[in-house]
Amino acid sequence: MIDVELPPLQALKGKRVALFGCGDIGVRLARQLIAAGALVHAYRRQPSTLPADIPATACDFAVPATMNGISQTTYDYAIITLTPNRHESDRAAAYRQGYLTNLSNILDALSLASLQKVFWVSSTSVYGQNDDSVVDETSATEPLGETGRILLQAEGLIRQLGDKGCIVRFSGIYRDTHRMISKLRAGELAAKVDQDYYSNRIHVVDCAGMLGFLLQQHSLGVALDKVYIGTDCTPVRYTDLVDWLAESLRLPLDKTSEAKKPAVGSKRLSNQRILDAGYTFVFPSFKEGMRAIAQQ
Repeated sequence: MIDVELPPLQALKGKRVALFGCGDIGVRLARQLIAAGALVHAYRRQPSTLPADIPATACDFAVPATMNGISQTTYDYAIITLTPNRHESDRAAAYRQGYLTNLSNILDALSLASLQKVFWVSSTSVYGQNDDSVVDETSATEPLGETGRILLQAEGLIRQLGDKGCIVRFSGIYRDTHRMISKLRAGELAAKVDQDYYSNRIHVVDCAGMLGFLLQQHSLGVALDKVYIGTDCTPVRYTDLVDWLAESLRLPLDKTSEAKKPAVGSKRLSNQRILDAGYTFVFPSFKEGMRAIAQQ
């Protein structure tokens, strides 16, 4: 694991924070919060897989009967980071269950009156732009696919919370390994695509860092916007990324190889809103993030 020390969240001391889902992002955020003296509790299907220092309770968000105890505890903040239902083979159905149904059940189980803010992790797949345009939080949300439309529906549940809701749309999240680096090392990475396109990404460290920053800001009395895009500072074309990777890792690249463009748009996501709020990225571009992965 790339272990980076993020800024302390001292304003969260004594605050009660519920983490729903608590995967990689949630674990990193939980450790920041616990270090600051926050009272953290995680809810997920298999809490035994969490680090021992994170208090947790087993919950199946698809089964409301397993969530009865949640309403008996008051929280200041809730952070909801869900995933598609991995037991459902149909992709759209997996998203509908994992995000829309499960979010609805969580909101029903929470004692909303005590909550200061609910943070919902969504995706920039709600944007369907395919013209290389710059996209920010005010841009039209017209998803290209069914899963993006489902996520947009889930966002609607958060919007119903009014000022208590905050939506954070992350772009392509990458972690301590990256499939492009693995494919390049295996000689399987295509040098180009039939239609070059802009891609956008964010390291998981900055996902946790950004959520922690927003929590800290709100605890300090700073008014938050209702939507933030979470992406690094450097949108990059596929071919530029591949060429840079091959050169940086000093690995050969078959210049004749070509793949089909994935079913995504082509847009340049702007993170200006979170930068203006004061967040500093640990990995401001793919270059810093990929170098850290390659050096492990």
